[in-house]
Amino acid sequence: IELAQNFDFNVGRKHSMRAGLLLEAGWWDSDQRSNATGTYVFTSIDAYNLARPSTYSIRVGNPLVEYNQVKAGWYVQDDFRPAKTLQASIGVRQEVQTQVDSKWNLAPRGAFTWNASKKTTVRGGYGLFYDWYDSALYEQTIRVDGEHQVDVIVQNPTYPAVDGGGTPLPASVIRAASLDQPLVQQASIGVDRPLAAWAEFRADYMWTHGTNTLRSVNINAPVNGVRPEPSVGNITQIQSTGARTQDRATVALTARYVPRRMVGMVMYQYANTRNFADSPTSLPADSLNPDADWGPSAQDVRHRLFINFNTPLWNGVRVGLNMQGASALPYTITTGLDANGDTVFNDRPAGVSRNSARGAAQWTTNIRINKSIGLGGQRSGPPNMPLPPGMPPGGNAGGAMNQRVGGGPGPGGGGDGPQMVVMEGGNTKYRLDIYANIQNAFNNVNYNAFIGNQLSSFFGRATSAAPPRRIEVGFSLGF
Repeated sequence: IELAQNFDFNVGRKHSMRAGLLLEAGWWDSDQRSNATGTYVFTSIDAYNLARPSTYSIRVGNPLVEYNQVKAGWYVQDDFRPAKTLQASIGVRQEVQTQVDSKWNLAPRGAFTWNASKKTTVRGGYGLFYDWYDSALYEQTIRVDGEHQVDVIVQNPTYPAVDGGGTPLPASVIRAASLDQPLVQQASIGVDRPLAAWAEFRADYMWTHGTNTLRSVNINAPVNGVRPEPSVGNITQIQSTGARTQDRATVALTARYVPRRMVGMVMYQYANTRNFADSPTSLPADSLNPDADWGPSAQDVRHRLFINFNTPLWNGVRVGLNMQGASALPYTITTGLDANGDTVFNDRPAGVSRNSARGAAQWTTNIRINKSIGLGGQRSGPPNMPLPPGMPPGGNAGGAMNQRVGGGPGPGGGGDGPQMVVMEGGNTKYRLDIYANIQNAFNNVNYNAFIGNQLSSFFGRATSAAPPRRIEVGFSLGF
């Protein structure tokens, strides 16, 4: 159940105020069965052919769990104009939830838009944002608590029958430490400036730094071959001791020629994203030194390029071109062995850091050909020429901060880049569109899912690729 209410009111003539409340509550009955039939791990194809697995794991016990979670928040913001050329917003948000120990999570934030000259607009902002402790993650700490279910791990088991062979470990569990809500700081600055009547330039920079982010550590990993608690196997503890940071810079040039209804854009983005773990349940290579896993995020694409162009051809036919390029994603090189005996096969060679290898760059071109036929009827409002989303006249470099002053969604980014579709068909109310979409028009092979296991015969190679060329033909009726 979710209850939310926003209030808008004015204080005097200069202050436009907004305040709001949020309450979310959920109740769950879950009997999810994970790894119910067990998993063997072989370190290599040779080990598989010799029927010599390294571990066998299975989750056993009663999978039915019941739990609840409550989240609440309030915010207040003030939009005002301290000067004729300056628009400012300030606000604060407070959040609280069950299963998290910290109760006072005040998050101030602010943003501004400054018309530095008749042609130049500067936007920026700074704010604090808190992330929720997700209910699905909390569920794992209840499910695998040693009473409902446990993970049974057998080292050097027999295969295919595990009974009576190998060395079984005591039951493994998942727990949560005393948690704080993850905190994210975000700052941005940007500038918009028209270069000519038909061209506009935009540049912006965003810095994001997260603390108290969630990650997992095996607090019962062997120390010199001996576990601190011999009566328990692995103790995967979820902690709010992680961190992440990102720097992202974007430059874009938009051009439009109104008489011919032509529009185009070129945008380049550089980003550098680093963290300790790519998910709250990912264990480090060495739980005795989890900070050694600091490195690029699994989604750390350093360079992106977007090119969009849309123009009429003849007789109501338009063509749209969308090209996207991205540098390679990272992946981790591992030995394929479990030298430290923690039953997690993510050990890295000496001197090799997490996500230090790179796969292959990605490049794809999509083409849309559209024929619009007006079927009559008068549409209200004047005809227009849409621009790419996120690129309104005047730009919006600081818009993300403006939207979040009032407690909107947390900081984010990324996505598939800007898209634009400009339609023909005049100003008629009823319109028939006949189109052809060509995805990956040049059938470029974009390799992904690179293997970092040094024992694999596929080491350093891709095991899949993005979709090949696809052509879709159809029609739509608009009214």
